[in-house]
Amino acid sequence: MARFPRERIAVSPEIRGRLAPEERDSLLLLGNLNHDQFLTLMTRCFGVLRTPACDGVAASVLEALALGVPVVASENGRRPADVITYEDASSEDMCSKLLYLVENHATVKTGLAGIPSNDNVGQMADWLSGEWPLTLRSGIVHAK
Repeated sequence: MARFPRERIAVSPEIRGRLAPEERDSLLLLGNLNHDQFLTLMTRCFGVLRTPACDGVAASVLEALALGVPVVASENGRRPADVITYEDASSEDMCSKLLYLVENHATVKTGLAGIPSNDNVGQMADWLSGEWPLTLRSGIVHAK
């Protein structure tokens, strides 16, 4: 715990009361981080879980993939091909995909090795300007 900031987001007593003690003890809410802190912590993640289905590709998904961190995300028709997706409204499917990641982490991570990660900010800018192709699960390549 000493490596993390002491500031935390207050969890409402109602939500906290619903958590089992072991869940409560494993929950770490860090509050707002600057982008460098966020990316540094992301590089140390086992994986990233992205739950919104209404967003587009999501910068955090691209950042995780560029950093070689596996992503499990709700299917929205716009996820990059390397994202492990689950059916949006299915908690069972989400859990099964998370278990898949746990059981196949080394293989999944190795599959991300081809994603360049030397300049994530530059790559994001290139993608946004249409100069860097992004292949989505649908097979659509986003590039100008």
